[in-house]
Amino acid sequence: MRDNAEFIKNYYGLAFNYCADGARIDPNKIDLELRLIEESNINDLLLIKWWNIVWWSISYQATVGRTMRYLIWDKGHNALFGIFILQSPILFLKPRDQYLNIPKEEHSRWINSGLTAQRIGALPPYNDLLGGKMVTMAITSNEVRNDYLKKY
Repeated sequence: MRDNAEFIKNYYGLAFNYCADGARIDPNKIDLELRLIEESNINDLLLIKWWNIVWWSISYQATVGRTMRYLIWDKGHNALFGIFILQSPILFLKPRDQYLNIPKEEHSRWINSGLTAQRIGALPPYNDLLGGKMVTMAITSNEVRNDYLKKY
């Protein structure tokens, strides 16, 4: 986190602008929107990086390979609800490959036919409202499937 101290300070205001006050959250007014982050949307890119650095215990690393990043917004409170990142799976993982009995000649095609979840989580205060379950369910949505088919 020390390596990112300047980044955290510089973009704290941006992140804070989209944080909900837990005391003011009305669960009946939560209205979620799934947003695929486009490379041209600098604010969304900054937000997902900031929360990756600050909120997760595993240090932030830029992803490699195919990547789809999502923000989940609570439109009812104009706040960031959660994030998830999907990325190319690890190409060679012997226990997985043996367990699934993946033939060597089909390895690359089989492994590259999907994405794995790298980060999944609700942000404060939604994490206390079991928002992580909603973020996890969003990964299986038709919107994500359609985004994947359009992109890959």
